[in-house]
Amino acid sequence: MKQQGTKDILKQYPAFPLSAIIFSEMRSKFGMDVDRNILSGFGTMVDKIIAKTERSGMAVELLNLYKMAP
Repeated sequence: MKQQGTKDILKQYPAFPLSAIIFSEMRSKFGMDVDRNILSGFGTMVDKIIAKTERSGMAVELLNLYKMAP
């Protein structure tokens, strides 16, 4: 996938944008719950993303909105 562009990948795997199908296939073939893995992984990455964003000055407006959210 790293060597191909998005258009080429979508031609080769037309169902790729259909996440429900992909997640179901991953669950049946590999016993992996992609939704759960993404959510739990994101939860552990949030602090690192925020710290990196603050250090680099990237996405300052988005970061401020996140900090102000209830």
